[in-house]
Amino acid sequence: MDIETMQIHLNSKNAVSYIDGNTSNCVFALPVIEIPSQHTIYLSVQHAIIPYSFYNVNSTNNVLYLQEIVVDINGAQTGVINTQIYLSTGTYNAYQLATYLGTVFPANRITVIYSNITNKFIFTNSTYNFKFISVQSTCLDLLGLSTNDLYNTSILRALTCPYQINLSPVTCICITTNLQTGCISNNNNYEQNILCSIPVSSAPFSLIEYRNLSNFRVNLHTNVFNSITIGLTDQFGNLINLNNKNFSLTLQLDIQNFVE
Repeated sequence: MDIETMQIHLNSKNAVSYIDGNTSNCVFALPVIEIPSQHTIYLSVQHAIIPYSFYNVNSTNNVLYLQEIVVDINGAQTGVINTQIYLSTGTYNAYQLATYLGTVFPANRITVIYSNITNKFIFTNSTYNFKFISVQSTCLDLLGLSTNDLYNTSILRALTCPYQINLSPVTCICITTNLQTGCISNNNNYEQNILCSIPVSSAPFSLIEYRNLSNFRVNLHTNVFNSITIGLTDQFGNLINLNNKNFSLTLQLDIQNFVE
């Protein structure tokens, strides 16, 4: 079968619009490409360069809900103090995050220690027993907390997180599109709009580079191609915030005559 190939080089800086002002969700206008009915268009991402400008603490994982238990001299509970804490966005290492967490709790009652042996945080309250409420917290994976409410069990009012902290919450970047690709994600109601998935193995504030070594491509099942929306999401389907930085990628169109 005859195949004609062309490449389209895109940079988010030149997008016609950003959806909700996010540079990782772009609409690109293209010259009209129209092919005869006996042909089909295969689309692939051949190359991509994405700045690692997103933070490991961001709007998707920055809420911690604390409940402190007030008791009388006999140990009977007389009330609770509920505090919803919003962590400042940024990229932290374990020690920086432990130090920062120690400043956000009410009256500095809770101190946070990081164990580099277990890769876990230890929270200690100087005044009250306490627990973290999971349903209102979005930072469970980040801090190594459980999906169940966690109550300190020590007479020292200390709590060791059951799991290791995770300061690399974005493990891959999915390049998505408004077109149907047939590639299924088990997020977002099994939407079929992914072009490729890129592992994140670079250091923060460097560049993430992708090359399509297998030449994977998808059939668009259309004869007209004149625009495309490109989005960058994490493995959970959340749009990545590039903090106003721009990405670039190379799309390849393989136009194939399927009539012998």
